[in-house]
Amino acid sequence: MLIEMESFTAEAGRFSFHRAVRAKAHQSLHRAIFQQLWQGFCAGLSSIDWEEDGPFFFGIGESADIEPGEHDYAIAITERGVSVAARNETFLKHGFMSLLGLIQIDCTEPGRERFSLPCGRGFDKGAVGVRMLHLCVFPETTLDFVQKTIRACGVLKYTHLVLEFWGMYRFRCLKELSWPHGYTYEEIAPLLREAVDMGMELVPIWNHFGHASAGRVAHGKHVVLDQNPAHAPYFTPDGWCWNIHANKTKKLLKSIRAELYELFGHGQYLHIGCDEAYTFGRDTTHGQAIGQYLAQIIAEVKAEGRTPILWGDMLLRRADLAASGDENTYMTYDFPEKTRDEILAHIDKDVLIADWQYDAKHAPVRSSKFFTDRGYPVALCPWYDFQNQAACAQTAIDGQMPVMVTTWHTLSVHMPSIINGARLLYRGSAPNNHTASTDMAALVRKVFFAGGDYAKAGWSKYQVADRT
Repeated sequence: MLIEMESFTAEAGRFSFHRAVRAKAHQSLHRAIFQQLWQGFCAGLSSIDWEEDGPFFFGIGESADIEPGEHDYAIAITERGVSVAARNETFLKHGFMSLLGLIQIDCTEPGRERFSLPCGRGFDKGAVGVRMLHLCVFPETTLDFVQKTIRACGVLKYTHLVLEFWGMYRFRCLKELSWPHGYTYEEIAPLLREAVDMGMELVPIWNHFGHASAGRVAHGKHVVLDQNPAHAPYFTPDGWCWNIHANKTKKLLKSIRAELYELFGHGQYLHIGCDEAYTFGRDTTHGQAIGQYLAQIIAEVKAEGRTPILWGDMLLRRADLAASGDENTYMTYDFPEKTRDEILAHIDKDVLIADWQYDAKHAPVRSSKFFTDRGYPVALCPWYDFQNQAACAQTAIDGQMPVMVTTWHTLSVHMPSIINGARLLYRGSAPNNHTASTDMAALVRKVFFAGGDYAKAGWSKYQVADRT
C-alpha cells in the first residue's frame, strides 16, 4: 500500500471484479476524479460507475456490517463484496484512496486481465489531523505538473493544499503581477476543483511583506518591475519587500486577496507569508511600523472571513532557542529583541504561525514551543529532508499540532518527499524511506498517465540537466 493502514487483518480469499464495476456510493464520491483514479489504479482497464447510497458509505457487491467507531473509516472485504464506512465525507474519500492501494492486477493473460482485492478488515486514523502540502507554481511549472501533484496529494490523504503563485496567475487588478505566460482562471480553477473533490481544503498564499518580487532572489527577477518600472512605489527601493507605508500597496494587496478568494473558493485560511523581509534590516527603528502594518493586514483578513497564517522566522531570535543539549540548528531572523517584541505585540493570538525549520532533525523542534508558550497555534513546516520531516512530525504528534510540508523549487529532484511526508504524518512513521522514489513514481503513473510523452512522464522534464 502507498500508506499502510493502522490495522488491516488479512483473511483467506480475494474479492474479484471485472472491467465494468457498479458501486454504491455516497454522493461525495460521484465525481469524475474518482472514476479516473479507479481507472489509473487498474492500468486503464477497468471503469467504475455508481448509484447513490446512504451517508458516508462505499460498496461493491454484498455489503458488510461495519462502523468506523472512533476511527476515520473502516474497510471490510469478503469474497462477495467490498464495504467502506466513514465518519464524514472527507474520511470516506480517504477510505476510497486506501482501497485503491489494495487493488491487484493479474496480467498473465493479455486481454483477460483479472482484478482483485484481498479479503480482510481494517480501520484507520491519521496521526496528525491537519496535513498540509505547500505547492509553488513557478514560471517553469506546467499545468500537467500541478495536476499530477494535486492528484498525488489527494491519494496520499493530505487535508490541505497550500498553493502559491510566483508570477503565474493573471490578476485583473494589475496585469504585471503575472509574467505574460501566466495562467488564467479558466486554466487553474479546474485543477483546484479536483483538489476539493478529493477532500482537500484549499489555502491561498500571497506574501504581504518579503518576496514581493515573486521571484527567487538568487536569480534577480522581478515580475512587476521587469515589466513596468513605473510601479516602483508599490515596493521598497530594492523591490524585495512591499512598501508597508503606502496606502496604494495595501489597496492592491486587498484586491489581490479578493481575486484569490474568487479562485480558491471557501476556506478557513489565507497564508500571508511575511518571511525573509531582508530590506528592513536588523535595527530598532522598524518595530512599530511593521507591527502596525501586520495588525492592519491581519484585521482585514479576519474581516474577510479567513484565519491568517504567518511564517515565523521574522519573530525568532537565536537567544530564544538556546537550550542545553539541543542538536538542532534553527532558522531565525534575529531582529533586536525590542523590534521583535514590538512586532509580536501587534499579532493576534489566533494567527497560525507556520514555523519553517529545515535544519531541525531531532524532536522536539523547540522553536514551536516559543510560539505556543506565548499563546499562538503553530504548524510545523519541514522541507524535503527525511530526518527533518520526521522530527517535525513527531513534534506535531506530541503537541497535537498541524504540519505543512513545504516543497519550494525542489520537486524536480525531491518529489519523493511528498510521499515520505504523507507517511510520517498519517502513520507517525515511514517504514522504509529508501523506497520513496519508486513508490512515488508508481503513484504518479497511476494518477496521471503520460501517454508516452517523455516530457510529461515522472516529475522532471529531462533526466540529464544539460541534455547532452
